[in-house]
Amino acid sequence: MIRILAGALALGLFTAPLAAQTAPPPVAEQAIDPARLAAAGRLAALLVPEGIFLRLFSGMPGLESLMAMGPAELGVPAGTGTAADDDGRTFAELMAERDPHFQERMRITNEVMGEVMGEAMSAAEPEMRSVFARYFARRFTLPELDEMVAFFSTATGRKYADVALTMTQDPAFVEMMTAMVPRFMQVGAGVEERIRAATAHLPPAPTEETPDAAD
Repeated sequence: MIRILAGALALGLFTAPLAAQTAPPPVAEQAIDPARLAAAGRLAALLVPEGIFLRLFSGMPGLESLMAMGPAELGVPAGTGTAADDDGRTFAELMAERDPHFQERMRITNEVMGEVMGEAMSAAEPEMRSVFARYFARRFTLPELDEMVAFFSTATGRKYADVALTMTQDPAFVEMMTAMVPRFMQVGAGVEERIRAATAHLPPAPTEETPDAAD
């Protein structure tokens, strides 16, 4: 259950800023002009500065806000590991009852996960900047790229780039995403039913007992 809640919150925290951005239409799908690629590389370096992911994941919020809530408050459906006498108690209280060292264990787990994710993402920074550069170079003209580089080179531009990547650490953002967890749970509970309805016209999927179409 805790893994389900963690996954729901982490997915929302990490993808919400990305989903909110809409890319402009491609300028042209053709060989990338070297001057445009160079300008796009400068832009990517400003938007993804070295060490940003170590800082981002080291400050990533844990599950404390979720642990302060109860199963009913989060809309956890019946039959997912909660007992009838759990009403009124928070997840932190329920877990501490089963594991007296739960709080310390969760704190250490959050720290280690942040370190590992930060290290993994930091190692991918050069490749990420390269992909971003090619993406930008194909979708913006050289004057547009130069204009963005000029803006993100200013103190205001650097501050915006930093805030855009680290906004998920803001307490208000964490509070909003925590409040959305019940919606995630409801959506997850209905996914299987919707998939079943959408694939009703297909024959049953092969199982270990039934051979697939190729056999």
